[in-house]
Amino acid sequence: MTVLPDLRALHDAANRVERTAAAVDADASGVASRLETLPWKGPRRDRVVFLADAALRTARTQAEAERALARALRDLAGAVERELQQLALLAARARRHLEELAGRARALVARAAQELADLGAAAASFMWEVATGDATGAMQAARAIAQRAEDALRSITIRLHGLPEPTDPVWRTLGIEILRWQPV
Repeated sequence: MTVLPDLRALHDAANRVERTAAAVDADASGVASRLETLPWKGPRRDRVVFLADAALRTARTQAEAERALARALRDLAGAVERELQQLALLAARARRHLEELAGRARALVARAAQELADLGAAAASFMWEVATGDATGAMQAARAIAQRAEDALRSITIRLHGLPEPTDPVWRTLGIEILRWQPV
């Protein structure tokens, strides 16, 4: 079952209703012209003409109501089309936002990887100091490694907290199901 209305179906329904209204008008006009040609005179003719006129007024009122319905269906189709365009714009904005968030997350992962690589290089320096027996140099290298690790962790944590955290479980499927988007 589709949720979005079919705009063509709305326009087709409006056209069918309008054709029905035109047929009712044509039938009413045909009846009115035949009433004029009734050959007899008198109260019986007057009664038939009176009842036929009432039926013709009802038919014309019905035709006008059907035309109003056709206009309403066309207006609805236009409103739905405008809403769909707005939804498409919102989806595009959401997609760009998700892509920007994915880019920020990728940059954060790259930063964390770089920090780990830098700490690995610093650890090699520490190992050299230990291997050469320089206790003071080893302590300074260990302090430098610990300080760099702490600074890197603080920086990464701050950047991680800068990313919005989705609390709605729908966000987990929004990108894939609604926007047809998947991070690269």
